Amino acid sequence: MECKLVQYAIDDAIASHASLVSFDFGSDIFCDASLSVKRASHLTIDALGATLWFTGSSGFLISESANVTLRNVTIDYEELPYLQMTAIADGRRSGSSGAFEVNLTTDRGSLDPIIFWARFAHDPANEFVQGPQWWSPGLSGLYTSPPYDKAFSGFNATAQMRRIRPGAFTFRSAMHSPAAKPPCKGDKLTVVVRKGITLHTHNSTRCRFEDVSIHSAPYMAVTEFDGVGGHVYERVTVGRRPGIASATDLCGRPNSPRVCLALVSSNADVFHSSGCRDGPRLTNVSFSYAMDDYLNVHSRAQVVATRLTDTSLLVIDPRLSKDDAIADDSPYGTVERLTH
Repeated sequence: MECKLVQYAIDDAIASHASLVSFDFGSDIFCDASLSVKRASHLTIDALGATLWFTGSSGFLISESANVTLRNVTIDYEELPYLQMTAIADGRRSGSSGAFEVNLTTDRGSLDPIIFWARFAHDPANEFVQGPQWWSPGLSGLYTSPPYDKAFSGFNATAQMRRIRPGAFTFRSAMHSPAAKPPCKGDKLTVVVRKGITLHTHNSTRCRFEDVSIHSAPYMAVTEFDGVGGHVYERVTVGRRPGIASATDLCGRPNSPRVCLALVSSNADVFHSSGCRDGPRLTNVSFSYAMDDYLNVHSRAQVVATRLTDTSLLVIDPRLSKDDAIADDSPYGTVERLTH
């Protein structure tokens, strides 16, 4: 089922001041743009257990709203929001500098590494490219341990990747840790980016999130920025998909599936709160497999640029000064329009 029907249902519920909207559209809903809940009040959105499959940097956005509840939903991405590849042979030493070479194939649903690099390396809306991280399958075969070697930066597909056939590449580099061994057959490489939203609440009051699962996120998984805040999170899980039997299991859109085993659940922080007057309450939550902090709660100063109306201010947010390409209502936007 396509996502536009869900957006129509949400918009109609807000316009008619309904108290409940349900996603009675099937178990998998595919979204090529963000779902937006804007200026809603006392509205419950029940996904009835459906999975929302987003693409790119899109996600679920609640803005300028109060007392909105989102429940019974899984969020994932139709195309992996990072690079994921598998070694098809043992790595081999190359020279005396600690460098190695290894042949890799792109996991199903991941971008080609050359395309990945071209898309994100110089994108001003992407904070940076982080990696590589190297993972071993371990005894379970499901890569349940943390990466055995990881670099904060250094990945450069133009310099390090050479295409040897469609979908296969030779990667040449050095391990971040001198003690780390070269990759072995079956090991996986990931490289993450930081762009977009997944579950974001902006300038809102006392929203609730119940029985929400997130299995991948192109930036931070759960974010709340500005406004009164006081949001509540109950039984929210950010982690890998449960019930995966094999690293080759497929899920998603039937005619173009991707691997179910997405190694990284959140490309950056799992939970990030910033600038809310009242802090969040988290109960029975589970966070795992993130590439940055698990929990951040920040307050900060903001500069009032002008009073627009009796109930609206234009506020300059000094978190960042460079992100002209980032929308105002996304995490780390630089100018916020705050309403009472």
